Amino acid sequence: MRLAPELAAAAAFTGLAVGSFLNVVIHRIPIGETALTPRRSYCPHCRAPIRARDNVPLLSYALLRGRCRNCDGAIGVVYPAVEAGAGALCVLAVSRFGVTLAALHGAVFGCFLLALAVTDARTLRLPDMLTGLGFSAGLALAAAAGVLAGTPRPVAEAAIGAIVAGSVLGVVRVAGSAAMRREAMGLGDVKLAGMIGVYLADWQLVLLTIALSAVVGSVVGLGLRLAPRKRLEIPYGPFLALAAGVSLFWGDALIQAYVRVILRM
Repeated sequence: MRLAPELAAAAAFTGLAVGSFLNVVIHRIPIGETALTPRRSYCPHCRAPIRARDNVPLLSYALLRGRCRNCDGAIGVVYPAVEAGAGALCVLAVSRFGVTLAALHGAVFGCFLLALAVTDARTLRLPDMLTGLGFSAGLALAAAAGVLAGTPRPVAEAAIGAIVAGSVLGVVRVAGSAAMRREAMGLGDVKLAGMIGVYLADWQLVLLTIALSAVVGSVVGLGLRLAPRKRLEIPYGPFLALAAGVSLFWGDALIQAYVRVILRM
């Protein structure tokens, strides 16, 4: 779907604002704070409150050259990256699904995936609070879709998706841990899979997500382990999140292409 410029701009600005909030979530939840307390954003170095003029997504980072106005501490590039990522996800959702509940569904899902992926990459943790909120939001969106369609089917599909995703990755976790004689992946990854299943609500897309995440994770993991550097602990959450996003927006096309290739063999 080709977006009108004003619609694309509205989606982008909304996403940038959401991305700014996601940065707060990503920083605070792992350290035991909430997204609403303290009320104002603060510098992660000196904890000085950030002024409104210094809290404009992307623009303030560029004008301040990535540094705190108060203490001159460096602000990581992850902050504008998250803002830009959320903006791009919102534009993509509206472009793919139009101005519909499905677009809201895609944007919410994408933003939760972004927050969880960055959190896991930074802390090697997938906070239950964030995964739980994502799960609840997904069920609420499914319920809204069911009300509009006059059927409980969307909620049932979301529940089945969560069960399939959590069960499959749970089995992989147990089998992998037994084979490796150490924990193959964290329980947080299984919970993330359950959240993903709620949004995808399709067992085929769930299996595609798990397969894609395994392939990408294996390739990246092998590359990092072969690199001449200190051994790194590689979180699985970002690969799950990336694969889930691909499945949401392009999963049906990928599955159809795969089926065509199989039928020609």
